[in-house]
Amino acid sequence: MSNSEISKVLKSLYNNLVNEIDIQRGGSLDDSSQQLGDAVKAAVKDVYNEYCDPSDRIN
Repeated sequence: MSNSEISKVLKSLYNNLVNEIDIQRGGSLDDSSQQLGDAVKAAVKDVYNEYCDPSDRIN
């Protein structure tokens, strides 16, 4: 897989995580589940930022 393909997969995964954890659950997660979700999102974001074009980085 090329960096472009990897970054597309990671961006899709990140967006799905944000949608599921932040939007769909809307605060219904307990604190430890929310912390775990936030940690997973941060890890996916960090890996995405390694593979994407610098102009496409997630802040």
